[in-house]
Amino acid sequence: MLYKSLIVILTLLLLPECAVSQIQKIADQVSELLSQKSLSDADRADLETLRKSLKVYRDFKDKEKKPNGKVGFGFTGNESDLRDIFKIAAGIEMEYGIYPLELDIKFDFQAVTSNGELEENVSDIDISLDYHPKLGNGLALETYTFVTRFNNTYLSIDHRWEAGAGVIFNFFSTGHLTSNGRDIEEKLSALPEYKVQGDRLWSCYDNACRIMNASDGGDYGLTADDIKHISDVRYDYDKVNKKNNSKLRLAMLIGIHYENEKARLETLTKFNSVPVNYDIDFDETNKLRWQIRPTLVYKPDDIFTFKFYPYFKFPLTDRIDVVRYDENVFDERVDKFYDIQASLIAKITPKISFGIRYRYMKDFAPKRTYFPDINRVPVLIIGQETNSFYNIDFSYDF
Repeated sequence: MLYKSLIVILTLLLLPECAVSQIQKIADQVSELLSQKSLSDADRADLETLRKSLKVYRDFKDKEKKPNGKVGFGFTGNESDLRDIFKIAAGIEMEYGIYPLELDIKFDFQAVTSNGELEENVSDIDISLDYHPKLGNGLALETYTFVTRFNNTYLSIDHRWEAGAGVIFNFFSTGHLTSNGRDIEEKLSALPEYKVQGDRLWSCYDNACRIMNASDGGDYGLTADDIKHISDVRYDYDKVNKKNNSKLRLAMLIGIHYENEKARLETLTKFNSVPVNYDIDFDETNKLRWQIRPTLVYKPDDIFTFKFYPYFKFPLTDRIDVVRYDENVFDERVDKFYDIQASLIAKITPKISFGIRYRYMKDFAPKRTYFPDINRVPVLIIGQETNSFYNIDFSYDF
């Protein structure tokens, strides 16, 4: 059912854009004016410059409206307390918009063939909605909401749902951009900014402005709302460029989320000197947690990108997780979960990338329970605490 829901979301995102953008409407109006033979040379030059600017902004908005994404496949090496194996891995990422609103959908799947069947070991579905309030430099503050589903048989997690929200504090090295970022910055600098002050239309390069009213004293039929929209699109384009092409990003995520988890412990343990397979279903648990995630993203150029995302998750209440056999026999552990992710991506072509990814997870309070042996002595049956794996994959952007 979950996978069907994901397909529905992806289908909706891939529907063609039907509405004509405001930028396109303004561009059509300017083209109509340019078709008039009675224009003065000065008016025609101003309108040609405006049309050139509108084309740049329209191309940017068209790209923003289209879902962007990538599909990938590769091989995974998995290290756990029980065994080391190699598996296949696949994933798809979709994003819609970048600034100020961004919708991300990610799906990762890892599996191994067992007895002729594909057995799911680790999977992630992550849907998040990020928003940048236009405060300060427009990038320093980010809010987010998310829903995720996580599965990891090595850590005895049959499924874990998380839903929450929070804030991200960002630092982007906006003064140090990659080559592609500098090219876009130069392209924007070559275009004038348009402003309305009083009843006058102004064209500005840096701080040098001049009145741009038509020869007949009009304003080319452009309203203050039209000019504000052009200015907003230019602003968004500048922020998207800095967000995508800054060489360095440092950030701190702080959030709170609700967690629903169903666990199933499958383990082979010697019990009374005899190997015994245990298959234990645990009741679902529901908790409120808070999390922090320091962030490091480094792009020395337009080819390589290094990311380091360590998540640290803690309960809001009941910091100690206790499993009891009786009043005298119990096991206490600090309830926290670490999920450390790192990746190095290299672009082979503008569409094809090669990546190496590493993920390490540690559950400080793994699923566990007591069973009495033949002498009625309680024995703690416990799942593994750590799991790590690395992916070597190729991906295609679309």
